[in-house]
Amino acid sequence: MTPDPTRALLNEVAALVGYRAILWRGADPGSDVDLLVVDAALPELSQLLTGAGLRPEAGDPGHVVWTPSSSGDRLPLDILPFSAWPSYYPSLPGMMSRLQESEPGPPVASAADRALIFAAEVVAGRPIEKVVHRVRPLLATPGFTDDLRQVAAAEDLEALADLIERPDALMGVARRGRLPYPRAAALAGRSSAARAALEARVARRLGAMAIRAPLRRGRRRARPGPLLVTVSGMDGAGKSTAAGIIETRLRAAGLPAEIVWGRIGGESVLLNRLATPVKRVVRRSGTVA
Repeated sequence: MTPDPTRALLNEVAALVGYRAILWRGADPGSDVDLLVVDAALPELSQLLTGAGLRPEAGDPGHVVWTPSSSGDRLPLDILPFSAWPSYYPSLPGMMSRLQESEPGPPVASAADRALIFAAEVVAGRPIEKVVHRVRPLLATPGFTDDLRQVAAAEDLEALADLIERPDALMGVARRGRLPYPRAAALAGRSSAARAALEARVARRLGAMAIRAPLRRGRRRARPGPLLVTVSGMDGAGKSTAAGIIETRLRAAGLPAEIVWGRIGGESVLLNRLATPVKRVVRRSGTVA
């Protein structure tokens, strides 16, 4: 449940900006409250939060977290402007048309929209256990599955609906708490939204690698040189999709990139003969390479 001081502040937010602020992760928060806000409403909202004793801090890319200046029962508010809404979430017009009332506080994104957001975040690398914790109550709601399927069809997000409908299976495939890259790549082959989510995940990973590399060198002068990224896996694991995403992101960053395919140990006539029937079975099963 939302603490009373936080609920009172959200009521003030709703009175000030109305439908220009949305509880896009639901009315029952976790460690903070997630608000999606129309860009034009940000100045007046900032004045309100400043007057309430909150101070802004940088959060995830595009987010600003308003934190209480003193300890108490009030939760931080994580503000995301409309302009920073990720492309792999349900569309803003669609989500706005399905908002649920939360009187007297801000409106809430529908349960189906929230589930699809959580599914996209799994592909983007969010810990699966956290997502499943939020999704299970939604799945237990009567009529939720039908609503999810209807919204997924309208948003062309059926692949994400397939992913989030089976939380136990999702937990079973987790590696280090997250969706493995081959699974994410297979989804990316079926869904443009999943592809965008995977691209964001790869971009964060490459960014983290770029930050850590100078730290590992210590005080030594960094020497520019080529970077080798290897992608391995059986047929149908999603190597081509993953390699294509990495190449696209590197080129977008102004870095030269080239995909070179090869087999560990070199080419082998015997291996090719053994692999041929396996490839046929994989293709018949519909697995995306």
